[in-house]
Amino acid sequence: MQRSSAERGRKVRNKTWSELAVGDSATLERTCSAQDLILFAHVSGNVNPLMLPADDGAKTDPIAPSMWVGSLISAVLGNLLPGPGTLYRSQSLSFARRVHVGDRLTVTVACREKRAAPVAVFSTLVRGAGGETVCEGEAVVEAPLATIETPARELPALIVDHADHFARLIDLAAELPPLKTAIVC
Repeated sequence: MQRSSAERGRKVRNKTWSELAVGDSATLERTCSAQDLILFAHVSGNVNPLMLPADDGAKTDPIAPSMWVGSLISAVLGNLLPGPGTLYRSQSLSFARRVHVGDRLTVTVACREKRAAPVAVFSTLVRGAGGETVCEGEAVVEAPLATIETPARELPALIVDHADHFARLIDLAAELPPLKTAIVC
């Protein structure tokens, strides 16, 4: 994917503990995709069949793992407010409804208390497209003490493949006689 020069020059800056004020907030919107669920299963090791699309092409309505929803809160805290350099101390989550593929979510964090530096307490809220509460809780973080300004980072593309495209070719090649091979190094 090509990025414009404006996107390539985009910077990310945190808000330090001293700059942070009670009432500051940040929001992120995200739509749950089948690929999100597959990637989360790979990263977390959670392969609960209720939380994965069917691998046989059957129509299913998988449920997003609750901690996938919680990870969106982490994304807001680590990327937006306070931003780069933020470290978790604790997170409480209460889930009011389940998330499915295609659900549009709005994730909001709001600073509700500043404790002794560098600790800050955030209210966390995830709402569905209709405004209904999906998840709410509290995050206690160590806000950064020093300003961090860095170029926005674009992660490499990932391809989640649902089929083994090479098995048939490997089976056909296995029927052939071996070939002499030389490797130059």
